[in-house]
Amino acid sequence: MLIDVNVVDKTAHPVSSLKAEDFAVTVDRKPRKIVSAVYIDHGVGPGVKASPAPEPAPADAPVPAAVAPPAVRNILMVVDEDSLDSGDGLMARRTAIGFLDQLPAVDRVGVVAIPRSKVDVTLATDRAFARKALEAILTGRDDATSMREDYNLSTEEAYEIDRDPALGSEAISRECKCNYLAGGTTGCSAMCVREVIIQARRMAMAAKMRAQRSIDALRALASGMQKIQGPKTVVLVSGGLPIPETTAVYPIIEQAFAAAQISLYTLYVERVSFGQVNRKPSPDPRGDDRIESFGLENITSVAGGTFIPIIGQMEPYFERVAIELSGSYLLGIEVAAGDRDGRPHQVEVRVNRPGLDVRSRRQYVIEPDKRVP
Repeated sequence: MLIDVNVVDKTAHPVSSLKAEDFAVTVDRKPRKIVSAVYIDHGVGPGVKASPAPEPAPADAPVPAAVAPPAVRNILMVVDEDSLDSGDGLMARRTAIGFLDQLPAVDRVGVVAIPRSKVDVTLATDRAFARKALEAILTGRDDATSMREDYNLSTEEAYEIDRDPALGSEAISRECKCNYLAGGTTGCSAMCVREVIIQARRMAMAAKMRAQRSIDALRALASGMQKIQGPKTVVLVSGGLPIPETTAVYPIIEQAFAAAQISLYTLYVERVSFGQVNRKPSPDPRGDDRIESFGLENITSVAGGTFIPIIGQMEPYFERVAIELSGSYLLGIEVAAGDRDGRPHQVEVRVNRPGLDVRSRRQYVIEPDKRVP
C-alpha cells in the first residue's frame, strides 16, 4: 500500500531529509511495517520552475513495490459560491489564478464551483481552461442571512433562539427593547417577541440548508473523483459552512474522501461582518465566524486535511499551500490480508522528529483484488 504524506516544519516548508525509520504508521490502530519512504520534489512554490515532463516507461516495464510516481498530480480548486460575498469571491478568483500558475505544467488541474457543480470533474494541464472556469464563478450568499430582515440578528443568535428562545434572551431584549426572560418580560411586546423568534428560525433553517447543500455537493464531488486514478489534492475556498442539521454527515464525507484518495486543504475566508448592502452589520461577527467555521473545521478534520483561516489579503495563504505542496513522501506500507476489502481503514502517520507537522489522510481504501486465480 502506498501512502502519500506531506511533512512540513513550522514555516510550512517541506522537510526532505526523513527516512523510513523516521516514520511510524498504524492501520486500524495496529503498527504496520514501513518498507520504503521516497521523497518527491514537485517543483511547486513561488519562484520555482516547473518540473519537466517525465519520460514514459515501457509498457512491459516492471513496477517496483514503492517508487516515486511521475511528477504529475491531480489538483482541484473548489469554490463554494454561496458562502462568499461578491468582493471576497473576486479576490479569491484572482488569487487562485496565481496559485494555479505556480504549479508545474505537467500537473493536471481543474476548477469546480459548488453547490451546483456537476459530478464529473475535468482535470487537464491546460491552465487557460482552469482560468476560464475560475472567471465564470459567481459568488454571493443565497440564504436568509443575506436578505433584508426586520430585526438585526447574528447567525449565532438565530441558532440559539431556534434551539430555545431563552438562550437568545439578550438578542430578543435588544431587538424588542425590553427585558425578556430576565426576571420577567417587562415591557415586551408579544408580537415583537414572536416576530424575532420566527425570523431566527427562518435564518437558522436557511443556514442549515446552505450547509447541507455544500456537504451534499462535496460528497458528490468526491464520489465522482473516484473515477480518477491516483491521489488527488482538493483546495476548498469557502466563506463558511454553518452547523448542519445533523453531525451524521461527517462520517459519510470522511469515507467519500478516503475512497477518492483526496487530500484536503480548506481556506476559510473569515468574515468580520456580513457586509451586505441590504442589511446592517451583524451584532456579533465573531459569533457568526464560530458558526460559519464549525462545519468547515469538522469536514477538514474528519478528512485529515489542513484548515487555514484567511484574514486580510489572501495571497500569503495560497502561497502557504503552494509551499506545502512543493514536496511530499510516498510511503510503502506492508499490506495485510484484510486490507483489500474495499472498506475504509483508519491510518495514522507520525514522525519521530520534534517540531514537524504531518499532513496525511486518516482513511485509506484498497479495492478487492478482482483478478481471477
